[in-house]
Amino acid sequence: MPAPGHDIQVGEGEPGWKGPFQQAWGDLMTHDTYIGWPVSEVYAHGPGFVQDFAPHESAFGWVLCALPYRRPVAVAGQIWHALQQAGSGVPGGDALGAIGFPAPASGATRKIDTQATEVYLTGGQWGDGRVLRDHSFKEEWRWEPVVRFGMSMTRASGYWTAGRAARQLRLRAIATLPWAEVGELAITSQRRVSLEQALPVSELAGLVTTFSRRRGADLRAAKWNRGANRNALDALSYSSVITAPDAQAALSAEVMMALPSTTNYSVVTCAELRVADLALWAGALAASGAPPRPDLRLSPEDVAEFFIVAWQTATEQLAAVVTDDATALLWADPPTVELRLTAEGPFDATPLPQPMLDEFGVDLRGAGYVPGVQSPCDAVVGMPAAGTMRGRMPGVPSGTFGGLVRPMLATLARDLPADEQSWAAEFKWDGLLH
Repeated sequence: MPAPGHDIQVGEGEPGWKGPFQQAWGDLMTHDTYIGWPVSEVYAHGPGFVQDFAPHESAFGWVLCALPYRRPVAVAGQIWHALQQAGSGVPGGDALGAIGFPAPASGATRKIDTQATEVYLTGGQWGDGRVLRDHSFKEEWRWEPVVRFGMSMTRASGYWTAGRAARQLRLRAIATLPWAEVGELAITSQRRVSLEQALPVSELAGLVTTFSRRRGADLRAAKWNRGANRNALDALSYSSVITAPDAQAALSAEVMMALPSTTNYSVVTCAELRVADLALWAGALAASGAPPRPDLRLSPEDVAEFFIVAWQTATEQLAAVVTDDATALLWADPPTVELRLTAEGPFDATPLPQPMLDEFGVDLRGAGYVPGVQSPCDAVVGMPAAGTMRGRMPGVPSGTFGGLVRPMLATLARDLPADEQSWAAEFKWDGLLH
């Protein structure tokens, strides 16, 4: 029966929910949480079902929400509105259908009150995630994905790869940033100048320089020029090239960005390293006084370090070219970062053997790779980004970041079938940027 003066019962409305909602309401009362009486019947919303409540002392009220076959969760009205705001960039406006409902507790009715700073979500089209704000309660809530593994490649995986050399090793991090409001984004001349000044002293330039120093020579990636790819108000390309004595490129680092177009609604950024030829690199090292080395290939640690720095470059330094505060931008879809390690041959019909990572540019033996048993050519790992674009990962020490990349390389080296030429795995986790 409804309470005196109220016409609606707890759990009334959509069939099948009266028992679970009444049990949840009773649980809350037992633990001294009064959410009031219902002001709506149970109705379908987003990925589940909702009933609104209005206690006398709260202007925002409460809701009970539940996913199919899951325990209900009590959510304070302010937090419920914040959840809908955090997902409001989704096309079509079904915010909770995208980000999901608060994850229920296993043994009792979960309560999310106005003091919450982090809410884990499940059941949405975007996969498991969370919304969070800082402990000062001053920042807006923002959505982030949590760890998830799968097998996929992004549409942007082949961007900026048209000009393949005869043989080269390519390592890259490609970020796809599907912000909801991107119509006015542009690469202004002032922001371009700022990037030009920052690149020579960037972590990416420092790491490329370090690779040569580890092999005995101080070949600095200190000069960055406009690259071979497109430069315009909606695109940029800058590269730094380490050359052999005959002026041929040995190592090339490049950053690229493309703003949304008629065929792509996302901002896409990329940071990559290309090893054109180990013999040319050896010549450049020797010309700078380095002693001869029998093996110049990149080690698993080299590759892991590059992916860490390239990931941060693509998602932080390049994102800052078009926005001062990425935390203020809503997502239209989950952002991703795809890490690619590719030994490439030419696009034409030149009858050259297919280049393999073990014989060409990277030594994965330290990560468990067995030369001659597995011969990976095209290794792909996609990793979704989180909602912030500045500093480091929120709540995640930088060392933890490397702890995600290094196991990925070990998995790549161990699990790639010998007869496959490509492998893809997707990492989704809860702290990409910050």
